[in-house]
Amino acid sequence: MIKKNGWPMIAVAVILVLSAALFAGGVVSGQKADPSGQAFSLVDGVMTPVSQGTVIATGKLTASGTCQMPKFTVGGTGDDNRPHGSILVQFTADCRAVVSDIIFDQNTMPLELEPNTKFVEPVIVPPTTERMEQEPQYLLTSVYRGTARAANDDIAGIDVTHVDAQMSYYDDGSQVYGGYNPSNSWTAAWYFNNLGFGAEWWPYGTSSVYNASNGSFNMPSWPGGYPYLWHWMETTFTGTPGDYSFTCSFSGDHIPAGYFECGGSRQ
Repeated sequence: MIKKNGWPMIAVAVILVLSAALFAGGVVSGQKADPSGQAFSLVDGVMTPVSQGTVIATGKLTASGTCQMPKFTVGGTGDDNRPHGSILVQFTADCRAVVSDIIFDQNTMPLELEPNTKFVEPVIVPPTTERMEQEPQYLLTSVYRGTARAANDDIAGIDVTHVDAQMSYYDDGSQVYGGYNPSNSWTAAWYFNNLGFGAEWWPYGTSSVYNASNGSFNMPSWPGGYPYLWHWMETTFTGTPGDYSFTCSFSGDHIPAGYFECGGSRQ
């Protein structure tokens, strides 16, 4: 836990009505694409709004019947009016990654962690003269818990691997700071191996704070079963004054008709 001197004398915890799970196993359905363009793809640092039907990336169909996908990134932005977001990407038979559903709403709850979830301590990004600014002193501020998850789903929409990132921090509306209680974890179905996991975070602010998790996984080929599969995923929660964003990246092999789910929230 990171503690800093000079924290606010009064901290107002943000409490939202908890009415639905942040991430539900299976295919997301219900609300359609948000008209404000809060969902986006990220290519070479450029954010482009996306909606249902947007092709995020195109991969290569291999001889073994899997889609070999280049790295792509999707994400979303929200605020107190839309504290929860979820973007579902489906892999088609011709190896296109297509946005199939987008949700932004008030339904936010902490991430549900499975019993076999593995945790690691994130590496803290060291402060620098350029990034570390003077500690803000305010009487009234808000405390948030930010979450992000990237999930690799099979044809049935069931999570087989996912990586999670969470953190708490302070937001006074003009600056964010004082990140603490980070949580970085991964979970894989029994037939997937974890080949490596990394995590880092920036708790200081003041223009942003973030926490990120990434992992690579593989499934050895089975006689008469699925071919060899390998993929890499990353998820990042970023808190900024007055709002937040989340991103998820994927690269590697995927079974056509499967899904990649990206979600985040701030509560």
